[in-house]
This record gives sequence, structure tokens and C-alpha cells, in this order.
Amino acid sequence: MRIPWATAVAGAGLAAILALATPRPVSADDVSREATESSHMMHKLGRGLVNVFTGWVEVPKNIASSWKRTDPVTGTVVGFIKGVGWAWGRTCSGVYDIVTFPLPVPEGYVPLMEPEFVLTDIWGEPIPEFNEFPDWSTGGGAKPSARPSTGALGTKP
Repeated sequence: MRIPWATAVAGAGLAAILALATPRPVSADDVSREATESSHMMHKLGRGLVNVFTGWVEVPKNIASSWKRTDPVTGTVVGFIKGVGWAWGRTCSGVYDIVTFPLPVPEGYVPLMEPEFVLTDIWGEPIPEFNEFPDWSTGGGAKPSARPSTGALGTKP
């Protein structure tokens, strides 16, 4: 039984692709992607795009924030005015980041506004890295909750 020439070449090509696509161990000499100049540039470009398209979220965010501190009417008016100002600033900051992303201005590609993105503080703590596993050797894995325990319907036991 003869194998056609095209089938043999296709099989050899598939074997070569699979051999080259296998994961390789990372050595300590590899350069971290987070520390390269191009990664800082791309992060600045991404930050600019996100801020241009989500700058308007500052308006409802500031309304909600002002509403919590005051009454609904005052919170809505003051929050709207503050939100429009912050939205304008965030959108202009995003345009600046997009235009100047190849340049290290400001020094080290730092953001013009803090927080870097409009909703950073809403989502809380960032997702832990894969190397930040809980210490299972102490007998427990999860950290105890800081909240007091409550019984049914929110009553204390």
C-alpha cells in the first residue's frame, strides 16, 4: 500500500506544526513582557482607547457618589456637573494617550488621571496572580471573613 505524496507532506507538516507549538519551559533569562518599552506603549494606547469610549461613565458614577452623600436632588445636580467635568477630562486624557502612545510622555508612561480607568475602584481588588495561592499548609485555605456572622434574616445568633 502506497501513501500518496500529498498526504505524506501534509502529515509531516502537521507533525512539524504540533512539535513547534508545544509549550517550552521558561528560563530565568527570558525578558518579562511587562517590563518592555513596547508593552508600556501598548498599555498607554489601550488606556487611551478605554478612556475615550468610557469617559461618559463618569457622569452616572459621580451622580451615584454625590447621591450617597447628600439628598437625591442635590446629589443629581452636583453629581451631574462634577460628572460632566470628569468625563470631559477623562476623554481628553484618553485622546492625549492615543496621540502620544509611542512617546514616553509623561515619564514612564504614567497615566494623567488617577484612577487609571473609570471603574477601577468599583471592582475592588485585582484578581490574584497564578503564583499567589493560599497557604494550605496551615490547615485552612481561605482567609476568615472580616464580617460578623449573622443568622437567618440578618440577625445575630
